[in-house]
Amino acid sequence: MLQLVLPASAPNLEDRYALASAASTYEDAVGIALEILGRYMANPSRDNVILRVPKTINNGKKIWNDIRPADWEVVIRAHDQLGVFQVESPPPVVLQASVEPGPPESAAPVFPIMKFVLGQEPRQIKAWIPTPYTLKEARLAAFEHFKEDLPEDTFADQLRLWPSKTEKYDDCARVLPKNWARVFPLCQTIFVVPETFQTGKVWLTRATFPKVEGTTWTSVLLSDHVGGGKRSWCIERPETYQAAVCSIEATVDADTSFKASLLALIADEMKLETTQAELMKKPFKASSHRGCKVDFYVFSGPTITRFLKRDVGSSETFNVMHTDTWTEIPRSAQENKSQWQRFVPPAGHIFGYAFEL
Repeated sequence: MLQLVLPASAPNLEDRYALASAASTYEDAVGIALEILGRYMANPSRDNVILRVPKTINNGKKIWNDIRPADWEVVIRAHDQLGVFQVESPPPVVLQASVEPGPPESAAPVFPIMKFVLGQEPRQIKAWIPTPYTLKEARLAAFEHFKEDLPEDTFADQLRLWPSKTEKYDDCARVLPKNWARVFPLCQTIFVVPETFQTGKVWLTRATFPKVEGTTWTSVLLSDHVGGGKRSWCIERPETYQAAVCSIEATVDADTSFKASLLALIADEMKLETTQAELMKKPFKASSHRGCKVDFYVFSGPTITRFLKRDVGSSETFNVMHTDTWTEIPRSAQENKSQWQRFVPPAGHIFGYAFEL
């Protein structure tokens, strides 16, 4: 392993340290240094970053020595620490005809390589791609790396690229093409989202209703169990919040036992005069009951990972309560199709829903 040190640029700042695999060339080492420590530099690029090795002289003082790229193999054998330094650039020449400052379309990126991610955890496909200079180049590179995993009939210009500074899908955001050169170089992770909506089934887990002491979720079963457990419901992956609600209403109508208990609770909560028997005869509609609505949740954790990697024909019971965490899809997505499609889990995942009054 090689230790990288970015010396503090001011007395009130601290040195920054990082560990990385030993690089085979000086140029590769510069790229690694930019990738890991570039976020702590001002306008870092290959043109203004150099590497030095430490040496302690007679008075005990540590000095940093410049090295030639051609001597890399010899120097690196004797050192396991590298200093990362920015060299000062000459002041720019300002002309009267200068335009408003801002990076040109071909501005040098902060990071020499970028992480592109297709999909959501735990079923993500990742690729390291040399940093593109334009949105068009980025789409072509992403398409080339992920074309075997994209839906059929997907083209490069249909890919939406959403940068994230925190490397989390929930924090990524849309960027207009005209702002690409300014925003993209500041991010380390780019999420690749096909413009076509991927279809397939999602398996349902239902929250307790009403909530008593916190939320609990029904287990997911892929087949009927001898002990009485019934196969869990699965629905088409909903393209909108409204489509999701319609699918849930259909499952309520099909599950007469749950429908009866749900209507009894609604009638009691809302002091309805209509009898339960009369309500049972009608198709269930959440919007028909004032204040009744459906919220949706996505899950992550070991149980979800095991669920996705299960054997064909598995009879295992998957209980997300044991180890997993859940996050509510933002309610702002209920009226925003694009936002909804960012959060709805991929086909094959577990999808949670809860009734609220």
